[in-house]
Amino acid sequence: MKEQQLKTFSEIIKLPVVEMKTGKNEGKTKQIIINPEQKQLYLVLESEKINETRLLNCAEIGSIGEDYLLIRDESCIHAVSEEPELSEEIQTYFSVCGLKAVSVTGNTLGVIEDFEVDYKNGRMGNIMLDNGQSFDSARISELCELYAFIDIEKIASRPQSQTAERHSDIIAIHSLPTPEKSELDTEEALTLADMEDMKMTESVQSKDGAFFVEKGTILTSEIVKEAEAHDALVDVAMHAE
Repeated sequence: MKEQQLKTFSEIIKLPVVEMKTGKNEGKTKQIIINPEQKQLYLVLESEKINETRLLNCAEIGSIGEDYLLIRDESCIHAVSEEPELSEEIQTYFSVCGLKAVSVTGNTLGVIEDFEVDYKNGRMGNIMLDNGQSFDSARISELCELYAFIDIEKIASRPQSQTAERHSDIIAIHSLPTPEKSELDTEEALTLADMEDMKMTESVQSKDGAFFVEKGTILTSEIVKEAEAHDALVDVAMHAE
């Protein structure tokens, strides 16, 4: 069974595609497009024929190195003109890079600049925005040709640390003094329950990029627990009121 492998769009684009069975070079990767219904990714390959589109399902990639993208054989490549059903379906596919990322609450988050390709299953991993933010693609609610709508409050389908189970823990809040915020008493503490229904005064993202809460969000127990699971609870508490 193929282990999970992740490569970014920027690492894959322009790589030559080579068959492992024959050594034949099938041309370079021109673009990566997505089927918005199935969230399946496809490579668009160079073609010697004018107006010929050739696709490779990313789930059929064997491996990706710094110099080559390897596939089993030519049967992995689909000529769109020879498959009428695919020819019609591809009209709904589009590129992910350049899509405007918008929260499901209607706020602009940025523009998708890069994204990970999981070539174990041919789907996206994290998406990276032009402002440095990143989100797990599991947070994408809907995709269309112009927008990616992201549910930033949705808990991504990742294993959570055991800290998420400690609902009654006491979280001590410590911060350095700033002109805007005075130093908090080191003995002052907030319980997880105390933080529910508080409002975020600033957006906060965890260091691993897996958790993000937007400015103006009203905290729920799920958001607080996820913040704790991703070691972002102190930052959330500092920017909530």
